[in-house]
Amino acid sequence: MSRKIIALAFLCLPLSYTQAQTQSYTQNIEGTSLQFDMLAIPAGTFDMGNNAGAEDEKPLHKVKIDAFWMGKHEVTWNIFEPFLY
Repeated sequence: MSRKIIALAFLCLPLSYTQAQTQSYTQNIEGTSLQFDMLAIPAGTFDMGNNAGAEDEKPLHKVKIDAFWMGKHEVTWNIFEPFLY
């Protein structure tokens, strides 16, 4: 799991920060013929927690997130490996 998160973080490094965060795109992995599909996740709010649930689920509260991108699929070893060397 942590390897997937690390790989995803490396995939996001070459992103152009001027690109609107509302568009999904395909990231080409430099120096390879590999690609990684990224989905745009819009900013928004959601209710997190549960007042009637277990103690560690309390309290119910609103959470605000900024827009971000997320990989469409899990990071495979073939995509992760170029970032190791």
